[in-house]
Amino acid sequence: MSLPCRSSFFFFLPLLLAGGGWVLGAPALELVPEYLAAQRAMAEGLPGVTRVKLERLLAETTFSEAQRQKLLQMQVEACMRVGDLAAAQRWVKDLEAPERSFWLGHLALRTGDSVAAEKALAAYPPDGPRHAQVQLVLAYAFAGQNRQAMARRTIKDLRDHPDTDVAYEARLLFNELELGGDKPKVVLDRLGREVGRDARVQFLRARALFETGDAVKAESVLRDLLATEGIGAYAHDAATMQLALVLAKSDGPAAEDLLVTFGNSFSSTVKGAAVDTDFWLEAFTALERLAELDGKDPKLLAAALIWASDDTVPERHGHALFLVAQLLHRAGKDSSAIGFLEALIGLYPQHGRGAEAIQLAMQIHGAQGADERVLALANQWRGAAGPSAEPIIEFLTGAIYFARGETLRAVASFSRAAEVDTDSVRRRRSLYNAAMAAAKVGQVALLAPLLTQLQAAPPAEVGKGDGVSAEDLILDKALSLAAAGELTAAERELSAFVQEKAQLAHPRLAEAWMALAELALLDQPPRVESAEKALLTAAQAAVLASDKEHLHYLRIWLEEARDDILKVAEEGLIFIKLWPASPKLPEVHMKVAEAYYRVQNLAGARTYFELVALKWPESPYADTALYFAGRAALSIGSAESQNAAISLFEQVAERAGPLAFDARVQQAAAKRLQGSHAEALLLLDALLAEAPAARRPGLLCDKAEILISTGKNKAASDMLSPKVITNDLAYSWRARMLYLRAMALRAEKRLEEALEACYDAVELGLDPVAPAATPAEFEWLYRAGFLAISLMEESQQWEPAANMAERLSRTGAPLAEEAGAMASRIRLQHFIWDGKK
Repeated sequence: MSLPCRSSFFFFLPLLLAGGGWVLGAPALELVPEYLAAQRAMAEGLPGVTRVKLERLLAETTFSEAQRQKLLQMQVEACMRVGDLAAAQRWVKDLEAPERSFWLGHLALRTGDSVAAEKALAAYPPDGPRHAQVQLVLAYAFAGQNRQAMARRTIKDLRDHPDTDVAYEARLLFNELELGGDKPKVVLDRLGREVGRDARVQFLRARALFETGDAVKAESVLRDLLATEGIGAYAHDAATMQLALVLAKSDGPAAEDLLVTFGNSFSSTVKGAAVDTDFWLEAFTALERLAELDGKDPKLLAAALIWASDDTVPERHGHALFLVAQLLHRAGKDSSAIGFLEALIGLYPQHGRGAEAIQLAMQIHGAQGADERVLALANQWRGAAGPSAEPIIEFLTGAIYFARGETLRAVASFSRAAEVDTDSVRRRRSLYNAAMAAAKVGQVALLAPLLTQLQAAPPAEVGKGDGVSAEDLILDKALSLAAAGELTAAERELSAFVQEKAQLAHPRLAEAWMALAELALLDQPPRVESAEKALLTAAQAAVLASDKEHLHYLRIWLEEARDDILKVAEEGLIFIKLWPASPKLPEVHMKVAEAYYRVQNLAGARTYFELVALKWPESPYADTALYFAGRAALSIGSAESQNAAISLFEQVAERAGPLAFDARVQQAAAKRLQGSHAEALLLLDALLAEAPAARRPGLLCDKAEILISTGKNKAASDMLSPKVITNDLAYSWRARMLYLRAMALRAEKRLEEALEACYDAVELGLDPVAPAATPAEFEWLYRAGFLAISLMEESQQWEPAANMAERLSRTGAPLAEEAGAMASRIRLQHFIWDGKK
């Protein structure tokens, strides 16, 4: 089996920007305050500030041409550091040779044009001061053209260069270029001569060992690397993927367990904020392939359902939705699978699995006769996927037209599919269907050429006591102690009662053992083994029906303590069947519904929640049951379930109980999911008009999210103006509002203001007088901080991004370690110089 794994996680190019760069030596220039400020800004990782200052300096006419060239080199580097390649292109035109060819080569490589990079770098003179760096960049240009042999020849002599940094990077790149070929043993020997335990060396060594067939040693090296602190999140994740590749060769379940653990390690529901990796695609593709080999795997489905319920890491969320849909589809549960596919398509139209999700959704909808939805998805896919998807789209569209009786349109679609399809089997099927459609309506002129093409195409693949004895008094005393919260004393009394030989035949012995089981389950953490033993003993002693009923009831709680959610539902259903007249039925129905809800059996959850409200409308569970029936229906995602959710929330609102306000908030959420954004906004405006002060921030945030999702970003940023984000708000609300304001500004392309909003949230959260302290506060501190880092990384401002991550890493918060790893990843991945490699 072949799992996906990147060949490398070391990209050398950013290092070259600063290496041997702008050494400005003109004394007069060194005395210019604005120039010195530009230098400081660059050193502090703020190349955007540097660029602004240099632009003013370059507008002056007092500098000599030599000084101007120095400033231009610095300006080009500043523009490249912030990712403004267009600006760098403008400035580089004014550079003189040979620097001009060096930076032109850099720019071409940064834009993915390896051929142009090679051409520009070839003009750099062999005796130029940057010759070694030029050769390294040139090697990347050759590798980008799949000319590995030329890349190796280019840097072969650099491996012993006097500049130790250049020599080291050349050796690593050279060795990596030789992996995947016939020299893994030679690479192993070379890597053994590298000093120290650099993560890159260890990673390449593991790859080389694996390629020589020594999977055991490769696994050992990778596990050692993963146990090493400070290697950075990117290197850690790359090593994890490589380890999965190694394990998959001999132990598929172990590889799957590793990848599931990897996915679980990003659970924001536990840690309070979104974290990310660059390896989601590799991880989920590997899980899909392992699932194909292993067949049904309830563990994988359970893990994927948990990931699919957590949307704070959008990339992972989208992959998880697709994985769940695939597993359900493979199990024949298309009605459930389609909800996850539609969620992925609706939430993340640009996701990497979007086209596959649309294709599978079209297949399922087509089988279910939902032709209109298939056509809508076909148009969406056509717009997103480009020419490569055209044959499949046209084929599926043709099938729908044919089923509708629109035969001529079907002929046209099948014919277009055949025209553009390069797959011979699919092309033959398209031609056949087109011919059948043409024959059906007697279109001889269309039929003849189709038959000719079809012939030329390759063939297709084919009873208690009275309670007044002394023993009863002892037992009742113990139970009273338990009811009063004196659990230790109660357990002591109960233990003495059941151990007394005289009590072995007592009619309430089962009751005592069950009470001991309850105390064990109430402990923190629950003593599951003790509870289970007590219940087994109680079962042997239970005679009365009431004891047997309570025993079954406690088994539900025992399974909950074990965290076996499916077993909770199973035991609950047994209880409902065996004890149809029990007064505990409302609670047990709630437990079954909750269990289904937790494992994302939303239809089952909705059914049992609704049963509680229907059968026991006056019970204390009724409001909660209706509310969560609505939540379950809302999560299913179909049009019917969304309408049902709105109706259920309306019932909760009409009951005017403690959940009425929240139900109306959920109604707004349901309207939003339906795409009725105007109605959702009206509901939120009505709620805002009557909301107490404590609820207003949350409603404002909900409204802002709708405005942002509908492209009304200016309205969102204006609504969340600094005047609204006041000092009297709790930090968690201020930070969330600032985060949403930043999201809106980002969408408006007002990136500096977006970064400012994130920065404000981070500064507030790191205020030494009143820093972030609670999980909710840290959540928004890190969301804002990670968004700031993302904004910087998008503009390729690697140093400021690393600096921000390092500030976050010093908080001591749950995500501090991840922030530190992120800082390391940024520095390691992009090899930022200035001593911060």
